[in-house]
Amino acid sequence: MRDTRPSKVAAEQAALDSGLPVTVIRPSKVHGRWALNSRTRPFVESMIRGDRTIELADRGASTDHLTAALNTAALISTVAAQPGQRILNSADPDTPTAEQIVRSIGTQLGWTGTLNLLDDANDSNRGRHPWLAAHPIVLDTGASVRLGYTPVGTGLDLLREEIDWVATHCRTR
Repeated sequence: MRDTRPSKVAAEQAALDSGLPVTVIRPSKVHGRWALNSRTRPFVESMIRGDRTIELADRGASTDHLTAALNTAALISTVAAQPGQRILNSADPDTPTAEQIVRSIGTQLGWTGTLNLLDDANDSNRGRHPWLAAHPIVLDTGASVRLGYTPVGTGLDLLREEIDWVATHCRTR
C-alpha cells in the first residue's frame, strides 16, 4: 500500500502556496525540559550511575547543530510580530562538538570520570552518540537574525535545564 500522507516538504509548500503569511520554522536537534527523546539521557544516566569512563566515537569531534526549545519560542515570538511567507532555520547560536556537550553534562552533574575519545578508524559501534555525523551539520540562522531574532542563550547554557530535568527523573526511578 502506498503512503498517501504528504511529506513534510510538501506540507510546507502547500502552506506557503496558500497565500497566507505562513512562516515555516525548521529546527535541528531540539533539546530542553520535557524532551521526550532526550539525547542527553544516556550520558546523564551513565554519570549518575557512577560510570568512570564514557566513550565517544569520532574523537567526540562531530557537530550536529542543537536547537533549544526556548530559542525556538523566541524565534516564534519574533516572527509573530512580523507576519510573512518564509522558511527559517531555528538553531542555537553555538555549534558545540559532541565532546563539548558531554563535558558540559559532566560539569553540570559534578561527574569526575574520563572521556575516552575513540579514533575514526574504529568501525565498531563503540562510542556511538546522538551527534555523530559524517559531516558537520550546521544550520544558517542569518535570515532569523535579520528579522530581529535574538537567541535566549547558547545551546550549552540552555542544555543545563534538560540535564537537570533528566537527572531528576533518573534519580526518582
